[in-house]
Amino acid sequence: MSKLKYTAVIRTLGTAGEKYQTLLDSLAAQTIKPEAILVYIAEGYPLPKETIGIEQYIYVKKGMVAQRALQYKEVQTDWKVSGSQIPIKEAGRQQPVHSTNGGF
Repeated sequence: MSKLKYTAVIRTLGTAGEKYQTLLDSLAAQTIKPEAILVYIAEGYPLPKETIGIEQYIYVKKGMVAQRALQYKEVQTDWKVSGSQIPIKEAGRQQPVHSTNGGF
């Protein structure tokens, strides 16, 4: 069986601070790590100071509809995990963020 390869996609304004860092830390702690972490940030907002050092930032038009209508051309894997949610801790284990096949 081949290894699952996925890209983590985050849509953000970059203003969530500690919650954003928690999301990044959760992605870094996954058993199967993402091939890439792509952060789509609205134009006019500075890059977040929170980091794990492997994210790639892409500026996009501001607005929830604009950010949700992205084609995600930068995603190079068959699967993506997308979300702006904070991971749920259950029984001491990190649970993955919302999973999707990316609508490909």
